[in-house]
Amino acid sequence: MELSDRMYNHFKNVSVKYTQMRPTDDALIQHIQKIFENKENIRGADIGCGSGLYDLLLLQSIAGLQLQCCDVNEGMVEETARYLEDHDQKNFSVHKIDANDLSSLDDGLDFILTTNAIQHFDPFVFLDQASSRLKSGGYIFVYTRLLSQNARNIWGRFFPKFTEKETRFYDLGKIEAWINQFHDELVAKNIDFFRFTRTASLEELIHFVKSKHYSVFSLYDENELENALNEFIAQLQRHFTDINHIEWTDEDSLIVLQKK
Repeated sequence: MELSDRMYNHFKNVSVKYTQMRPTDDALIQHIQKIFENKENIRGADIGCGSGLYDLLLLQSIAGLQLQCCDVNEGMVEETARYLEDHDQKNFSVHKIDANDLSSLDDGLDFILTTNAIQHFDPFVFLDQASSRLKSGGYIFVYTRLLSQNARNIWGRFFPKFTEKETRFYDLGKIEAWINQFHDELVAKNIDFFRFTRTASLEELIHFVKSKHYSVFSLYDENELENALNEFIAQLQRHFTDINHIEWTDEDSLIVLQKK
């Protein structure tokens, strides 16, 4: 099975429980909210929206926001609609859209956002497509982990072959290449780095693996994942004195681009 098919099946399978699996980072929403503070009639799109976790926060934080929630995975699109409706949101629409073709989006958007998804599609195609749907002065927000950040979290440090399997993230050099290619269309406003303290019990971390908390776990075959999990457990037991309170730091980056 090709990687793209494995990823599609993974996200379809986890869509109904995705809102319980993944944390959200309020610092990202606060950053976007500040940019659009005291502005009206904001229109945006979230590409690779997953189950709508960040969409809910955006709709709750930016008054009057009209948001298009987009994902290539039908299961995620359906879950986003259900999740936002369950939270009494109305100013949104959901769309099954491939990030390689954003032509069906409204044009003249104020922003386009992608969170923890850029590794799943071609960044150059995405930026070209996103830029074409923005109004002058509109923003592209890319929220992602760098390769080095991924290697420093609890999975990169202790879960066997995690960094070998997860090669889809980018380093700063690659990101600079994105920006340089679009220097006639987009201005790099800033790259912000975030650090978040996470805590979980060993039991919860085991559950994260078995429920495929990260899509990279779907790249292991069944026996390989079981063996890696056993080694992960052993390493955590050696490294942490209290396995009911394991603490680590997650890191993420926000690339902010603005259309000229």
